[in-house]
Order: sequence, then structure tokens, then C-alpha cells
Amino acid sequence: MSDVSPEERITRYILNRRHIKPEKGEIKADAFLPTNPKPEQQERQTSVYRTINCEETEIWSIGDRYVENREKKRFILARGDLLAQAVYNQDLRIVPHPFPHPRHANIVNWPNEESPEHRKAKAVLLAQEARLIVRLSI
Repeated sequence: MSDVSPEERITRYILNRRHIKPEKGEIKADAFLPTNPKPEQQERQTSVYRTINCEETEIWSIGDRYVENREKKRFILARGDLLAQAVYNQDLRIVPHPFPHPRHANIVNWPNEESPEHRKAKAVLLAQEARLIVRLSI
């Protein structure tokens, strides 16, 4: 897949119950916070999937196959869908990363300051822009 256009739908799968408030239809900022850098991955990143032109069943199927891990008891509870433009508005970038799936991408360009407030502020705005879609089985 090519570069991510601003009008593309991006999906963040949510596996932690503390990251959502289903009764209010809200996603908490922690759902979008990036991973910490690792030796093999110098940059902070948040894993997302490019779900433009996907049917609902295909979106859930991608998550089931490439995100959920039943052996580790990691189950998809919900997802947050937002337009790529919301990411770009935070001076973040979306980089296609076609592993483990061709639609996989990473949100990068997170601030690297020791203080996490800047990252949290960006994650708050992403969470506010995202639409919560709760899995029927939770």
C-alpha cells in the first residue's frame, strides 16, 4: 500500500479494558500512547491498521488474526477508528509497515522528551477524535 492519505480511516485495536469507557462511548488516551523505544526499534510508535474500504467483518478479522493472541489472553475488546488527518494534526506521521499484515502501519514522530506529558497530550487529542466501536462479545 502507498502513503497514508489524510482522509484514510485508521484503526487502533484495543485490548485493555482500562482504555475504554463503553458506557460513555469514550476511548482513553492510554489506548494511543506509543511503545517505549527498544534496541531494535529506536522510535516510539503506535501500531494501527489502515482500514479504508474494508467491510466491518474484514476489520474485525484482521484484528483477530494479527493482533489478538488467545494463548497470551490478549483479546480485542474494541477499536478506535479515526481519520489519518487527526494524526497529522498532531505533527505525527503514519508510516506503512506491512508486517504482520499489508494494512499495518505505525504512528511515529512522537516526542522523545523524558517527560511524557507531550506524548500524553497528543494521545488525548487522538482519543477524542476516535470513534469507539465496542466488540459485541464484551
